[in-house]
Amino acid sequence: MDRLRAYMMLCFVGYTVFLFAMGVRFDVSPLETFAHYADPELLRTRLFETCLHLHIQPPLYNLAIGIVLKLFSGFHAPVFYAIFIATGLALSLMLFALMVRLGVSKKLSFVLTFLFVCSPSFVLYEHLLLYTLHCAALLVAAALLLHVFLSEKRAWAGWGFFAALFLLGGIQPMYHLVYYLAIAAGLLIHLRPFRRRHLAMALLPGLLLFSFYLKNYVLFGQFTTMSSFGKGPWIKTVGNLPWKERVRLAEEGKISAVSLVDRSWAIDFYPPEIREVKGYENIPALREKNKSTGEVNHNHLSQIRISKCYLQDAMYAIRHYPRTFLCSTAWAALAFYSPNHVGVPSLDWLNALYDRVVYGKINVPLSQYLPWLGASKHVPYVFLLIGWPALFVYGAWRARRGGGAERGVLLFMLFTIFHVTASGILFGLTEANRDRFEIDSFHIVLLAVFLQSVVLPWWQRVMQPVDIPESPDVVQ
Repeated sequence: MDRLRAYMMLCFVGYTVFLFAMGVRFDVSPLETFAHYADPELLRTRLFETCLHLHIQPPLYNLAIGIVLKLFSGFHAPVFYAIFIATGLALSLMLFALMVRLGVSKKLSFVLTFLFVCSPSFVLYEHLLLYTLHCAALLVAAALLLHVFLSEKRAWAGWGFFAALFLLGGIQPMYHLVYYLAIAAGLLIHLRPFRRRHLAMALLPGLLLFSFYLKNYVLFGQFTTMSSFGKGPWIKTVGNLPWKERVRLAEEGKISAVSLVDRSWAIDFYPPEIREVKGYENIPALREKNKSTGEVNHNHLSQIRISKCYLQDAMYAIRHYPRTFLCSTAWAALAFYSPNHVGVPSLDWLNALYDRVVYGKINVPLSQYLPWLGASKHVPYVFLLIGWPALFVYGAWRARRGGGAERGVLLFMLFTIFHVTASGILFGLTEANRDRFEIDSFHIVLLAVFLQSVVLPWWQRVMQPVDIPESPDVVQ
């Protein structure tokens, strides 16, 4: 075990050096361009105030970004790079340990972990300033800690499990309070003799996560950590209607004038009665229309009302234009089960290798055979589109038959896979596969368990030599 961990670290470091030699560099541009982040200048100079008044995202990731900007001003890029490389290494080691704990052989765990680390998706998110890699690492850490807690009854592992869930909820709005409470309730049912201990472990992280929602309710009247939620359903409904149809609906008063403005446009494009909101005049994070980088400040106070209008218009479109919503949801499903690629020309061969061998790409747009998909250019990746749901079914069957710590971990993984898949497909669109990467580690674990429990025993039976009885000597 220790020797394989050492090999894993050595291979990981060697692959990182190889990627650097191939021209892969860490991308810090999202700090300036992505809506997820507050103004980096405000994070550097007014960190606590800015995170307190952040309503578009949970505050923890912006808080961590701001701490790095404060401590390493001017040298933040290499620090972020080092943090992400360390996170990738930790993710690989935890994934390996989780598979071994679930009964997978060490050699098979090593091979699958290394294939995952070498994948273009892993390389992309390991070199992109976004929370995707950290969420994937926290999910694996939570599953590993849960197995330790259930199998060995270690109190520190139970505390660590709920701390990981808290960090997830404080970073990614998809892992919201309902997700936390559902898992806590499920564990409460599973651990009947230890309910009091479990409640104590879940209570403190749960209250801290609840405080993020309470803070936004007190400050903005929104019991959520993602005030921009309405923009997701809007792009899948009204945002996909023909322009003339949108104008007609707005003129008839069936949808608001907000829907005539793209969700990413500058605030000045919105009607005055929507964008002119008073309050918090001395809080730049809520009053600046643009960040110091020139990008739109989607944390502007008016964005709360704008998002409400988008959501209201989206609900109208779902009722009256269900075909548009169903079509865009099909697009999102195809995008969800599509891989990410490394945008470095020297690694085009890596993208092609994984597309053809690992993901089963069929280079024919499905819209040729399904006209109702409209302008979709998505091609099917068979091993993802069929293989991942099949592994989910197998995991559910195994969880039903199994027991103990393995059953608890499998149920946690299955619930998370279902939650992320449903959220990504229902509320996402072109970037839904970014959400899927966060649970790809769980798919790898299910694949490992399937290979160890089903495929390898079958292969051993097939390859076992057959004893042929010797024929009796022929008497002359």
